[in-house]
Amino acid sequence: MGGAALRALAANTHGPLVVVDLREESHGFLGDLPVSWYAPRNAGNRGRTREATLAEESRLLDSLRRRESLAFDGQGKDRGPPEPERPIAAFGTARTEESICTEAGAGHARLLVTDHHGPDAGEIDHFVALLERLPDGAWVHYHCRGGRGRTSTFLLLHDLLRNAGRLPFSVIAHRQRVLSEGYDLLAHGEPADWKTPLRRARAEIVRAFAEFVRERAVGGNQRFTEWLGARQETR
Repeated sequence: MGGAALRALAANTHGPLVVVDLREESHGFLGDLPVSWYAPRNAGNRGRTREATLAEESRLLDSLRRRESLAFDGQGKDRGPPEPERPIAAFGTARTEESICTEAGAGHARLLVTDHHGPDAGEIDHFVALLERLPDGAWVHYHCRGGRGRTSTFLLLHDLLRNAGRLPFSVIAHRQRVLSEGYDLLAHGEPADWKTPLRRARAEIVRAFAEFVRERAVGGNQRFTEWLGARQETR
């Protein structure tokens, strides 16, 4: 989504808009053009702390601000490393997504999730806290890189947090599968696919979160990290 699209979304949303950026990988905007830094399997910041990840993104964007032109690759999804010797293109100011959202009058939150992975427990804590402090009537717009894995995951987690106290997990999971045009977060994939273990782990964290919110609905008050730690100790 480019800067113009973000501004249009904010202008046409009834009620407060909060954009939730789910991308751990470094990215930003050159003028209105969204750009990302390439890494194998899109996992360039995997293993970094939140502070280190955001500092690296800031450093990379700052390095662009000192340049008058830039050679970049218009890489499509899963095409491998960028190709060299692309034409030099002029660009506008290098900016963060948060700054564009603020300019458009929208709220912004960043949850750091590695592409193709499920969220870790700490990011789920951030997510729950975010939803608890949303203003009345707020519209939440989740996005990742491709709009599938991470976005679908958090739409399901959002639905669970709001409705798991009154609807079975299977009903909520089916609803989100239909809304995502058949994308099944609980399917593991082919055994030879390198993403299969990641999908399995993602499905496990989603099922654990469903159990967590069911307990929370009847009086639980732990954070997800605390609840998950206690659950693992008893197994």
